[in-house]
Amino acid sequence: MYATSILERSIYRAEPDPVLRPRTDVTGAALCSGCGLRHLCLTVGLDALATKAFEQVVLKFAPKPITFAPGTHPSAIVDPSVQLGERVSIQPLAVIEAGAKIGDDTIIGAGGYVGHETVIGSACHIYPHVTIRERSRIGSRVIIHSGAVIGADGFGFEMVDGRHQKIQQLGIVQIDDDVEIGANTTVDRARFGRT
Repeated sequence: MYATSILERSIYRAEPDPVLRPRTDVTGAALCSGCGLRHLCLTVGLDALATKAFEQVVLKFAPKPITFAPGTHPSAIVDPSVQLGERVSIQPLAVIEAGAKIGDDTIIGAGGYVGHETVIGSACHIYPHVTIRERSRIGSRVIIHSGAVIGADGFGFEMVDGRHQKIQQLGIVQIDDDVEIGANTTVDRARFGRT
């Protein structure tokens, strides 16, 4: 046995739990069965409550989120065939190619590139310097952080007459709703079909 603080003290019953799954007692505290013995672990409940309380305090003092006005910056290049939804914000030096469709409330960051026939859903945030290549499909509420490249060719080579020969990557990238992609990430297109 080891010494514990009052907050970390657990109540043990030497009764094996036949089904290892979380339970709660009458107070709503979690019962831990990971060790095979039923016991009330106060640490888990208190840690979760403390974390949530701290989060609420921090949010009260946090700066307001940065917002972007809808519209297209004069330095952005947007092909006339592009279909823009309501309240779309296209930041400086962004390039939107022919046939692209961008949903309502989406932000395309400065220096971003949206390729031909790409579809981007509503309420997306595409941070600065993101490249989304041709025919990619991006769902709604997607966040793509700076430097990401979506839809570049994968490593498509085959040996022909003893030499590596590049083969076409004819597929697309499809990113579904509610996805977040980190900075400097690459998601390559499929050879056939979709990634």
